[in-house]
Amino acid sequence: MKIHQVAAGFQKGDAISNEMIAIQSLLKKDSIYGGIYSENIGLDPQKFSQSISKLNPSKDDILVYHHSIASKALDTILEFPCKKIFIYHNVTPSHFFEPYDLKFSILLKNGRESIEKNSKAFDKFLAVSEFNRLELQSLGISNVDLFPLHLNLNVDESHKKNFVTEKDPKKIIQFLFVGRIAPNKKQDDILRFAYTWKTLFGDNFKIKMIGFCNPSLNLFLEELNYMINHFSLRENVSIVPYATDSELASSYKESDFFLSMSEHEGFCVPLLESMIYEVPVVAFNGGAVKETLGGAGVLFHKKDFTKLAYFLNELNTLEKEKKSIIQKQRLRLEEYFLQLKKYPPKQVFTIG
Repeated sequence: MKIHQVAAGFQKGDAISNEMIAIQSLLKKDSIYGGIYSENIGLDPQKFSQSISKLNPSKDDILVYHHSIASKALDTILEFPCKKIFIYHNVTPSHFFEPYDLKFSILLKNGRESIEKNSKAFDKFLAVSEFNRLELQSLGISNVDLFPLHLNLNVDESHKKNFVTEKDPKKIIQFLFVGRIAPNKKQDDILRFAYTWKTLFGDNFKIKMIGFCNPSLNLFLEELNYMINHFSLRENVSIVPYATDSELASSYKESDFFLSMSEHEGFCVPLLESMIYEVPVVAFNGGAVKETLGGAGVLFHKKDFTKLAYFLNELNTLEKEKKSIIQKQRLRLEEYFLQLKKYPPKQVFTIG
């Protein structure tokens, strides 16, 4: 018996793709790992994933399907008689995308509808967050278990920040956001915040937004670039479409705050990455963000950019308070990793 994993797409660096790699690594220890298959494969230099057309499981194998959007991959696995497990990563509400990419919004809508339509085809349902579990239950699927997102996140002493005792008033404050360029991530609100900051405090700041933009969403990216030019933020804000692991690590290490305006998240991995690199997290309460933070970081519920700018400008000078935030984030990380140990894939994927 082998356990194969299937998803709509595979893109190194993507949360679902990274989880499939982490799960496969754990399953290898038990010698029950199978392949990773997807309909669309992006940059994959190590060839982790194969085309869904190559999937050919035996009747004793188990198929683990990671769901986030409508996909031919789902139709393919339904043809096989073996046991199937459904892992829900959430489907972004289609209304976010309708003004920019009608085709993608329809795929999202169909992806949500396909859950109820095919619910009887799966032997077990899992969700990577309580937020997602409750959403599946709202769709009429009562027997859903939690399966926290398994990721290869490295924690070591080199990530710890060296806080200075006296704040240099000339030091440029740096904000970071990591996530796909997408309407639900609300990079446009980060730019509105940037304009507010610039108006109140001048040019002594930088904002870096790291994230891939699907070509079908170029209209949204063009809108962001128009805002950058309109608000005269070209010297303050940069959009980075791709970063290597080392470049991403450097971006975390040099940042003073991780700032998220996202309004829908099924989990949000960069929140944990920020904790690893000891970057204070400041995030809007959207989707599963509150759950992922677990009481750590700074959570805000209203997008009052002026109030937020004054708050962060003051917090940036208060090293004791920043250290307190970092300590709470460390505890949250420890809590999360302890939680993962309670959900070994071999045991969770067992179907009685």
